[in-house]
Amino acid sequence: MMKLLFSFIFLTALEAQALKLELIAHTEIPHRLNFNKTVLGGISALSFQSESNTLWLLSDDRGTHAEPRVYKMKMELKFKGEVVEKFLLTPEQVIFIKQSEKKNLRDVADLESMSMLPWGNFLLGSEGDGNKKPRQPPRLIEVKPNGDFVRTYPVPEHFLPNRSGQQTKGVRNNLAFEAMTQIPDKNEWIVGVEAPLQQDRRSDKRSFVRWIQYLMPDAWVLKPAKQWLYQVETNQQILSFQNGLSEILAVNDKEILALERKLEVGDGVAFKVQLFLANLEKASDLANITSIAQSEISDSEGASLRPASKKLVLDFESLTSKIGKIENFEGMAWGPKLANGKSTLLLVSDDNFMRDLRTQVLIFSVDN
Repeated sequence: MMKLLFSFIFLTALEAQALKLELIAHTEIPHRLNFNKTVLGGISALSFQSESNTLWLLSDDRGTHAEPRVYKMKMELKFKGEVVEKFLLTPEQVIFIKQSEKKNLRDVADLESMSMLPWGNFLLGSEGDGNKKPRQPPRLIEVKPNGDFVRTYPVPEHFLPNRSGQQTKGVRNNLAFEAMTQIPDKNEWIVGVEAPLQQDRRSDKRSFVRWIQYLMPDAWVLKPAKQWLYQVETNQQILSFQNGLSEILAVNDKEILALERKLEVGDGVAFKVQLFLANLEKASDLANITSIAQSEISDSEGASLRPASKKLVLDFESLTSKIGKIENFEGMAWGPKLANGKSTLLLVSDDNFMRDLRTQVLIFSVDN
């Protein structure tokens, strides 16, 4: 049995204005790096193992370059005084996600989110495939450290698209389980969709995504419980794709870091990325509400539905002088603790196997 791979760094409750991030290092994985007969790219999520300084990187490759897979990488930070002199990542292993109950996972999986289970297995979120006939639903999948399929966990009915015909409900194609996090020190997880469910799309153009709380009532059992609304920033630019939620990371059981990203098309391809701190304390539970398209939604006391509150922590535009153009950031995890006692935050970008995009890894110190 593999030891628990992810060591959680517990952070006390923080107000957004007190959560300060400082970029202390960044590195880049060479484009189209070949490792063990695979192309290393398409990284959509990551987890960090502190006791061995290991990064686990999830590739969302659906079989174009190789089977769906997880990479194990050695991470090293070399300091000169308190300054990071070198940030090194060395690939050590590739783990292929091998089989579901009936077929190879590349036929049904678009793996976009990842967490760890207490017994050492991976918990993976798949977006499914809305273009297939019948539509492939999103799934929450457990696999062993060697990639063997174990089981799936239940997904609430609200999130399941119509199997065929006109879609009137469920996740939209390629906009499903993009985000996942475990609550520190608890056997609870939150899974979030990238964009509003089909039945939650609103005429007022406000964009609300649902987060699902998963509890573990018994060993080897995960069950969905509450659902919360999170409002994604409205995209005002015409030549842009919809702003979406690309990752979440729990600070504690109420405060969640939320990474938002949008793609803008103009003179080339550009990404706008912002990091928010959301608070679930006063958010409504809408697990029994099928659609919020016509619902009154407000931050005000007494509103019929209240979303999570949110405050801006970081606009990535402020980093361009250090890291260059902003990439397609999709993964986020707590990193190693520094000698000065500060926690660190890791982010990774997805190059989508495209020539003009990069796989960057950023590390921030967290001033709390």
